[in-house]
Amino acid sequence: MAIKSFFISLILTIFFGYSFTIGLTTKDSFLQKIPDWGGFTILIGGGMLYILAFWWGLRGFPQHKLLSLMSLGMSGFGLACYAVVISMQLGKGKPYKGQFDYDLSKIPAKEQAAVRSLAKQIGVPENEIHATEYWKLREFPMAICIQKGHVIGVNVNDKAITDVSVLSALPELSGLYLKGTHLKDLSDLQSPKLNRLELQQNDFTDLTSFSGLPNVEWLFIDNNQLKTLEGIEQMPKLKEKSFSGNPDLKDN
Repeated sequence: MAIKSFFISLILTIFFGYSFTIGLTTKDSFLQKIPDWGGFTILIGGGMLYILAFWWGLRGFPQHKLLSLMSLGMSGFGLACYAVVISMQLGKGKPYKGQFDYDLSKIPAKEQAAVRSLAKQIGVPENEIHATEYWKLREFPMAICIQKGHVIGVNVNDKAITDVSVLSALPELSGLYLKGTHLKDLSDLQSPKLNRLELQQNDFTDLTSFSGLPNVEWLFIDNNQLKTLEGIEQMPKLKEKSFSGNPDLKDN
């Protein structure tokens, strides 16, 4: 059994070692052509074989101690890798302890006032302001993300904003998501740390009012009234942008 265990664990270790290094990084590798269901089947099969090899290694230890130890080492390492991957998948989309704060009262008074002012404008009661994780911001009519005692993200969906300048009081704001808020001008917004801006379904006709947002890297202004991209030069760090759904936009 120790011999079988050794060869199974050795073959598995070589196969998965190749797969997760050269195999997945080499262009046109056969591994990249395997469909998702095929990859899932390989992983399940590999895990079961690792368990079998580990069991046989234990059973064969009295007869072949060295081979068994080598087999147990390789299969144990393989099973540990599986455990890490599974734990990462189970924790996907979940914040780690202390990553975010959820208490509005613990942020600076100036930021509290800004958040409450925005909520009042759009008719959202204070008890309906959701403090949530960054990746869940879009799930609520109004939501904020708090990290290290400051608001770093704000989302408003389908609520008219009349005074966007209140957001200038959030010095650490890095993500702003304002969908369907009837905005057409950001001249009063000064947010130097903002790097992601989403303004879908608003009324912008150009980008000339974006001078207070020099560090935006991701810009999404889909389904607006854009006629020109004049003003885009005020955001020299842009990495990704989207202007789809603007039928009058010629310079796209």
